[in-house]
Amino acid sequence: MWEISILGEINDNHIIIFILQREIVTLQKNTTVMDYKEMVRKGFTLLSRRGGISDEEIAAYFHPDYRQYVDGTELDYAGFVAHMKAQQKVVAEMKVHFKNIVQEGNIVFTNHEVDILKKDGGRAKLHLLAEFTIKDNKIIRCDELTHLISGNEGDKDLGSRTN
Repeated sequence: MWEISILGEINDNHIIIFILQREIVTLQKNTTVMDYKEMVRKGFTLLSRRGGISDEEIAAYFHPDYRQYVDGTELDYAGFVAHMKAQQKVVAEMKVHFKNIVQEGNIVFTNHEVDILKKDGGRAKLHLLAEFTIKDNKIIRCDELTHLISGNEGDKDLGSRTN
């Protein structure tokens, strides 16, 4: 949770608030500030756990109209589910390390690295820059650039592989 202080009113419909992060923002009264960063973190926790993420958990975090754009590849919701299944076939363990995670409104930007232990014993390390858009408290869009830092060149597509 954020620590929020009301600094004053602009008019009958807007207030000025001070958020612990030392940002001054203007909101309509009765507006709820959502911590979408935490939602993205929780989503990554599910994605990276042993055994992967279930279809029900995907549905809980990802909007039915979800679109993911990774290194020139576009995935719709069904493609994303196929991507998760393809990762479960290859990945034994995955650890996500956030360097930065920033929220502005319904947009969350992450700069993170992923360490992967594959089921065949191989390893891969990826650096990702991702911008997530939230709608109806679910992730509806992801624009992502993925860079293979180390590992097999064939693993360059781990961010978008569907088979």
